[in-house]
Amino acid sequence: MSIQLRQDIEVIVHDDITEIADRATGLVINLDGRHSPPFDPGNAELWDTLRALAFLEEGLSPSEVRERQRAHREQALALTQQERFRALVGFAVEHVPHYRERAAQYAPGLSEVPEITRLPMLRKSDIRARFPRGLVADGIDIARGLEDKSLALVATSGTTDERLQVVSDTTLDSLPPQYEELWGLALGDETPRTAVFTSPTCVDAECHLGKSSYEERLRGGYTLFLNSSDDLFAIGRDRIQNIAEELHRFKPDFLWINPVYAHWLGRRCRELDIALPKVKLLISTYQYLSVLQRRALAEIFSAPVFSYYAATELAGCRAGIECSRGRLHVRGDQALIETVDAQGRSTDGRLGALAISTLEGRVLPLIRYLVGDLGRWTGETCDCAAADWPCFELHGRAKDLLRLEDRWITTRQVDDAIGDAPGLDFYKCVQTGASELRVEAIPALGAELRMGDIEERLRSRLGFAIVRSKIVKRLDPEPSLKYRLTQSRVHPPVEFV
Repeated sequence: MSIQLRQDIEVIVHDDITEIADRATGLVINLDGRHSPPFDPGNAELWDTLRALAFLEEGLSPSEVRERQRAHREQALALTQQERFRALVGFAVEHVPHYRERAAQYAPGLSEVPEITRLPMLRKSDIRARFPRGLVADGIDIARGLEDKSLALVATSGTTDERLQVVSDTTLDSLPPQYEELWGLALGDETPRTAVFTSPTCVDAECHLGKSSYEERLRGGYTLFLNSSDDLFAIGRDRIQNIAEELHRFKPDFLWINPVYAHWLGRRCRELDIALPKVKLLISTYQYLSVLQRRALAEIFSAPVFSYYAATELAGCRAGIECSRGRLHVRGDQALIETVDAQGRSTDGRLGALAISTLEGRVLPLIRYLVGDLGRWTGETCDCAAADWPCFELHGRAKDLLRLEDRWITTRQVDDAIGDAPGLDFYKCVQTGASELRVEAIPALGAELRMGDIEERLRSRLGFAIVRSKIVKRLDPEPSLKYRLTQSRVHPPVEFV
């Protein structure tokens, strides 16, 4: 036969198996004669299989190739995730006291097809009660890891609960291997330079309130933690000038940000006529990314803004990443996410509590950990570099839910209702009665903010009967120094919807 493989296709011959890899998409098939045809150039079935997977045709776009490979990749990913979850459970039961003591409860996770929904869910109270002795894996020397910086002691911000301290594996990759293609970048062999700007309680145990020098806040030459503030909306010109000067000096490729903090920084720079350097993109994490923050940040920095979903308790694993198509994907290389109800059952496309299992790293393994956030599967397909990883919507913290009659209203739903209101820069909605809301809002610079429009949106789109609003000059932070978009003073916090 004179049939040829695409230029991006590589054949790797081992003693007992032959692999054919698509370097463009990362798909690898094993020609073992069991799950696929054996490697025999004279076998017509082999070529039919390769043709169906777009291994032969030149000139196809990356999205066309991924679409042809989608079914095979989804099947392979499901099998891989099952194997990795089973390996996680096996390791945890053997090496981690909390799981070892409950080995019988975790036995369903060791079956050939793991029965995940039969396993217990892990809560913040478990981490608080069992860390470190009960949850850190046997043989992990925390003191040595802290000394050689392979581990870091970190703590949650405590916005909606008491702060939790955990140990994080710093050797895990913060970005997936395909991040350049995912975000449309071409960095080559360069390591991206990243500047971090967030609330001071979110950055390790160090103080970034102007007490540490530039050199002390520079990590490895490629990451700079910028000075922050414990009163964002009162931040003065000197601190703004300091941050801008350090950004110009460092010349970052990426800004890793709390969206509220970065938005106020950019707004103050415009107000004070202080120039900011150009960056390739902004990565928003630490708290929910509002529609209005996304819009404002993209305009201020003239760069795309991508949402990045992580939690301190995940011990270095990351849970989600947004692609250039605007879809939030599970980080399938590091986490398995479920959306569950109070019985631990899948919510099948409906809104549910997010339960996360950490597939990567073995320092502090978490199985079905209720991280405190809400989300739902979208069922969308995507042609980006993370096409294999399912897409989901993040709806915010469960403890930030509002309640109207017999239905819950999430932060995302509130933000969808008012986040694109003309002239709005910052807001907070507080439920003060069964059908009453109080809204505080900060107008955009030089803009006329029509509060009547915001009130009408919340009444007509969400159903609140009484909405009271006022324009303010600042918002007050939580003890964590984060800024919640929604809060109820009527209903007690819940875990599930």
